[in-house]
Amino acid sequence: MKHIILFIAFVSVNLMQAQKNSYENEVIGWKKVYNFNPATKSQQVGDKTYSASQITIAGKIANWMQMSYMPKGALGNVKKTVLPKAGLYVKALPHAYGAVVYSYVFLKKNAQNKWVNETTHANVWSIMANEVPNADYYGIPFISSDATFYFTIPHSEETRWDEVQENTNQHPVIKKYYQKTLPDFGGASHAKLIIISKNSVFPFQHLTIGEVLNLIEPSINNWFEDEQKRIAVHRQYPADKDSYRDYEHDINRAKEKVTSAKLFLNELKTKYKNKTSEPAYLSNGKIDVIDFVIR
Repeated sequence: MKHIILFIAFVSVNLMQAQKNSYENEVIGWKKVYNFNPATKSQQVGDKTYSASQITIAGKIANWMQMSYMPKGALGNVKKTVLPKAGLYVKALPHAYGAVVYSYVFLKKNAQNKWVNETTHANVWSIMANEVPNADYYGIPFISSDATFYFTIPHSEETRWDEVQENTNQHPVIKKYYQKTLPDFGGASHAKLIIISKNSVFPFQHLTIGEVLNLIEPSINNWFEDEQKRIAVHRQYPADKDSYRDYEHDINRAKEKVTSAKLFLNELKTKYKNKTSEPAYLSNGKIDVIDFVIR
């Protein structure tokens, strides 16, 4: 397996356009300056074990973020982070570690006359090593497995966020790295994505149309196996006995979906037979068996 170390910086524009107020231009700073010390032992998170070295790097990133940035018009907090913690096909994802800064924008004074966040609305800035960008939102479970994880990086032509995002395209350092403004998509907030990797080599493989088509048929078969298991469980514990249908009926419906999906897949193979080596793009960023049944 090829391993590439990369750092991914996210600036999530969850701004809420806070109203002008008494603290808008005030340098408020941090809830706490942590000065994280080096880790002395590994840490188990879910099914993954993070080494002391990885936890130490996360702390160093958090410390650097606090030293290099002083929140203005917001109250900052930083958290060391490791990913993934849980989720489908987590085994296929690499150990990701780093830090996330939350700059809370809706504030109030407490009894000690100090600023505290009134809500959890915040501008979010994260720096992670080895992260697959927003895997929870951009992942494609339909064609993924415990060995390989597939995902999309959404594209948008929108310009409505230009005023609230710093233009990094001409930055003397950042401009040489891969960067993209991500749209609101699948529950993920609008964000600026910057991927920093050795020699600026893009660390992910863009699939071709042929590769995607080859992945779909076994994925349809896997879906049917999972559907059979789901129907068997539902047969034992029907949610609504009055509308419960027999096992064979549900299995036959699943078989019909498989047949329909494979027919459409064959149509796509014919349509794109001369374009199999071209890069693949998805119009809605996702793909599932239902996309091959209802079309």
